[in-house]
Amino acid sequence: MRQITESDLKVAWGRLHESLGGKKEDYFAAVYLSREFGLPIDDAAERCAFGSYDHGLDAYHIDGKTRNLYLFQFKWSEDHNLFKDSLHRLVDSGMERVFGNPKAAYTENNFLGRLRADLNEKQGLIDRVLIVFVFKGSVEKADQSKGLEHLREDLESKNHLIGSYFGQDRPVELTFEFRSSETRGRTAKHIRKTHKYPVRLSAPLERSHVAGERLHVGFARLMDLYALYQAMGARLFERNIRFGLSEERSANRSLKRAFERIVLDSSDDPSIFAFNHNGVTLSAEHLSVEDGTIVLTEPRVLNGAQTLTSLARFVEQRKDHPVYLQNRDRLDQIEVLAKVIDRAEPPFSVGVTISTNKQNPVDPWNLRASEQIQVDLEDRFCEELSLFYERQEKSWESYSLEELEEMDIDKNQKPIQIRPLAQTLLSVQGEIDRMSRIGDVFEEEKLFRKTFPDSLLQVDLKRIVLTYKIHLRRRALLRYVEENKGPSFQFIQRGWNLLWALLIQALLNHKDLEKLAERFGKSTSMETEFTETLKTLAVNKVVPIIKKAALESPYQDQLQNEKTAFLRTKAFYQRCMQRAEDDLGWEKMGL
Repeated sequence: MRQITESDLKVAWGRLHESLGGKKEDYFAAVYLSREFGLPIDDAAERCAFGSYDHGLDAYHIDGKTRNLYLFQFKWSEDHNLFKDSLHRLVDSGMERVFGNPKAAYTENNFLGRLRADLNEKQGLIDRVLIVFVFKGSVEKADQSKGLEHLREDLESKNHLIGSYFGQDRPVELTFEFRSSETRGRTAKHIRKTHKYPVRLSAPLERSHVAGERLHVGFARLMDLYALYQAMGARLFERNIRFGLSEERSANRSLKRAFERIVLDSSDDPSIFAFNHNGVTLSAEHLSVEDGTIVLTEPRVLNGAQTLTSLARFVEQRKDHPVYLQNRDRLDQIEVLAKVIDRAEPPFSVGVTISTNKQNPVDPWNLRASEQIQVDLEDRFCEELSLFYERQEKSWESYSLEELEEMDIDKNQKPIQIRPLAQTLLSVQGEIDRMSRIGDVFEEEKLFRKTFPDSLLQVDLKRIVLTYKIHLRRRALLRYVEENKGPSFQFIQRGWNLLWALLIQALLNHKDLEKLAERFGKSTSMETEFTETLKTLAVNKVVPIIKKAALESPYQDQLQNEKTAFLRTKAFYQRCMQRAEDDLGWEKMGL
């Protein structure tokens, strides 16, 4: 298929827009369908959505020869991130409208009504559902997007709707594709299929939740779970709050000793492991039983990453040991209590992940590692600045240099970390008191959404990095203030968060902000010139503001009595900002 141009869209729009409406770019779908499937442009347009309420779909086509149902989303853009909103709508309502409640499809949207009518008439011709995203950009970059992969997994949780619609006795495969209309000679495709893995689960019990989620409890062979890890790698832990931690952690040392006693020393029977281990929790997009074995579609470990990574280290370190080679069949006898959840919506899985990981010491910020906003931020830092966002604990260490290069990550730059990023955002917002109680931000839903709003995805990342980097020079800045301002300013040492927040406002009010962001906001390196800029702003702008505000009532009396807790309050920050507005002409600025 030859490349589609703006002129092609203009011709289609000129012919059809009086009857169908829409903008010129909306006719990308009709032109593409017409050429891809050899349809007259009028027939192709009948299969397209024009206007609102598309529920994440722009077009469809049923191909009787290939037995495929194509569900399309189109973007006349090179930016694959634009598909995220469409995927959200498809997850929230689109799949239900197409394969669930037929009445909703007919009454809410003419496009969905036509799709549903065709689907009812020709469902016997369909063996595969392909959800296809067509745009003008790079298929490879779209496929590497963590945010799109995260949403694709959410969409796969709707696969049971397809199974119910077509009948479980005739399984219909769900497939995802990214296609670029810019590839010469042919349309570029990258197909992502759901994957299934067998796990033997003995003596299973099943419980159901009122919302439809199912819980399967039994004993799984640890080596079956290890096989999942071998096949899927780090992807198995995408819904966990952290990757495998250091083998020096006490829990991992205990696991290592347990494997040694079972395999190398033969002092423990393999059956003891199930008694001593808390168990693992997994989620799956779908669970079925085949020949007495459960089959998991796109499984994820919600709790148990330490067990599997410790086992992987043990096997790798001992694989050539003669006693291991002699006794490795003892690993096959180890079972572990396993909980498997299926038919669960993403928020439900997030709640389970948080709850099941609270039994072990875990920092609150790790509890939010798999939220969609965090995954989207990871995408942005990688795609726009080649920086790694370490939203999951120890994830930076889990990637090899080759993997980082493949992801286009600058391996010479330190990763952006989730906790100081949250403190940076709180600094910008002036929430000084919450910076010292950072755990509350991640544990309380309302505070988390306020700190990490969806609008953050539209902010210039260079400004975020510029303000984030300030904390990397904490000691140097405090030392410089002490050396240049003398003993009477020592109290400021106890108000680092205040100093950080006011330095951010000094940068955001700087006449050369854009130049500073362009020069110093693209890396996590602490350039000498940027450090000098911060020192100058601290000594000449910020510290005098703090000192002046601290000499006002009621803070002067507290300071004389060596009480400095007020430095960590939002009220004193606001007093400082008022002084800065009066003396320096600052405005309270956001990113």
